[in-house]
Amino acid sequence: MDEEDISQSKKNIEIGDNLDDISIDELVNYINILKKEIDRVEDVKNEKSKALELAKDYFKK
Repeated sequence: MDEEDISQSKKNIEIGDNLDDISIDELVNYINILKKEIDRVEDVKNEKSKALELAKDYFKK
């Protein structure tokens, strides 16, 4: 996902905005951007969980 995609989406559609006047193509694009963002956040969360588990294991010894 490009930074430009995120910036463009944020200019056009914000979370919680009224979506009545948004075209289907724009909605599909917005959904794709949100899915990519969810994947990115889940990846970060998983990495942090791994680091936490390693730290817990280290301090148990």
